[in-house]
Amino acid sequence: MQTDGHLTRHGARGWLRVLTSLLAAVALAGCSGGVVLEPTEGPVVEPRKIAQAMLPEDPVTAFEPGNPAEIALRASQLFFESAQVVVLASSTEAAAISRASSFAVSLGTPLLLTSPPGQNTSGQDVTEQTDTSAQPGSLNTELLRLGTRAVLTVGEVSLHQLDTTSLVVSPVPDDEGDVEELLGEQFAEVAAPPAEEAVEGLAGLEFGEVYAVGELGTPPESYGSMPNTLPSERIERATVLAGTDVSLLAGVATARAAGADVFASDDPASVTGIVDELAVHPSRPVVGLGDAFAGAQPFERLVSSMQAGQLLPSGSQRIFRTNDQEVRLVTIDAKTALQEKKINNAGDVLGRAKKRAADASLAGGATSVAGVDVPVDGNSASDLAYWANEADEADQYLLLGIGGSGNLLETVRKYENLLERPGVGIRLELGSRESVDAGELNDVTVYLRHLVREEKLTQKLLVLDLGEDTKIAHPDSLAYSTGEVALAISVNDDADERRAALGEEFGDDMNWAMSITKKEQDKDDDEGTSREYPPVRDLLKKGEVDLMTYR
Repeated sequence: MQTDGHLTRHGARGWLRVLTSLLAAVALAGCSGGVVLEPTEGPVVEPRKIAQAMLPEDPVTAFEPGNPAEIALRASQLFFESAQVVVLASSTEAAAISRASSFAVSLGTPLLLTSPPGQNTSGQDVTEQTDTSAQPGSLNTELLRLGTRAVLTVGEVSLHQLDTTSLVVSPVPDDEGDVEELLGEQFAEVAAPPAEEAVEGLAGLEFGEVYAVGELGTPPESYGSMPNTLPSERIERATVLAGTDVSLLAGVATARAAGADVFASDDPASVTGIVDELAVHPSRPVVGLGDAFAGAQPFERLVSSMQAGQLLPSGSQRIFRTNDQEVRLVTIDAKTALQEKKINNAGDVLGRAKKRAADASLAGGATSVAGVDVPVDGNSASDLAYWANEADEADQYLLLGIGGSGNLLETVRKYENLLERPGVGIRLELGSRESVDAGELNDVTVYLRHLVREEKLTQKLLVLDLGEDTKIAHPDSLAYSTGEVALAISVNDDADERRAALGEEFGDDMNWAMSITKKEQDKDDDEGTSREYPPVRDLLKKGEVDLMTYR
């Protein structure tokens, strides 16, 4: 044997026999129970939140118009950063969307909509060779972003858009007990509202309430077991202004699931509660959901005016509409009123206007709000400021009567300091003209529109008083009412035929006003005749009007 530190071939074999013997002894000892080998334990998967909501990044966000599936997808991208479980329904099954929306709200996780086979999320046809999962904005892309492990399906959901290789598919059972067993939570079933009230109903749905089962299609096959999850982490301090169209339901469901406060109205500036909400919380991000709020700049202006919190005498930021109810404006001419007995000052005039409005409310059923009409001719700047202060104190409108001679826009600009007040509008006295061009009237409308935007004002009233027979040249180009300006055409109370003709020319979208003058009323022979205003009921029989001006 060599002794230089290296083993001979014979010595190496000896060590190998020793090692083999030791391994055999360990194996035998293990079999006999003398040595215990602990198995290696796999990693323990801790339950995660079912979903994690997030605040929108921008202060104001307006959704672009789209189909229900696109809107649902955008809402998920805007309001959620992760979701272990996502609720699915078919974009073509209304009853399923309704029930699924209530589950999304209660669980606090997004609701996404699948498209029929052969279509992508945008509803466009795709060829058999087209991979729908690779389409921009596909469901697969969103589920991957969310880290989704399972989908809860409601109704006849097609899974052709999804890669279900490692995805749990679990249809929501019809039976209430089976639902609670599947999801590990208790729910209270409530009746689903009709389609025309669906968005408003979902906006007020309580967490834990789900809509009862309707007529649903055959669900997909179940695959895998639902993961254990923790409650969703919802957000606070976000406001969503949603239209009332049922196509928005999935998007509204996801917003509510995230924890946002949702207000349903196609004209939120007419709802006092919404204006108050934005005025009290001006720093919260606001999202507009619906065609009425499309376009970033118009929606930002709408939000800015509501956050300013100013209200008109109507009770909202709209002249002729408040809390989804029509409002009529009744004004009296200050110059005429001051010629009557017992009418000595602005307070008396405003008191008479209030009584006229009350009479109109009683006779016509609709709420009527009072105002005063003051001509700018013959009144100094301090006089007009006095009337504006008195009208504001009485919570009434002030209409500045501006003559029709000269350049209308330049004349109107002179009273900008008064027009910056919320309740001050304009009545253009055009009766002295044979005709007025629509372009000249549009210049005034555009000016008022910019003034409202720049000063974050409430809607302005612009009345076109056409007198006896003034014509509007190029009527097709006349700018109608907008969120910033409420345009009204006024004719005399005895011009029934003319009112009918104008109605055909401008249509139902125009606001209509009636200029009411005193009429000769026969009395007893001893008293002769006197001039009185015709009864309100008789005036209303001529057709409903938005503005009644007593001249």
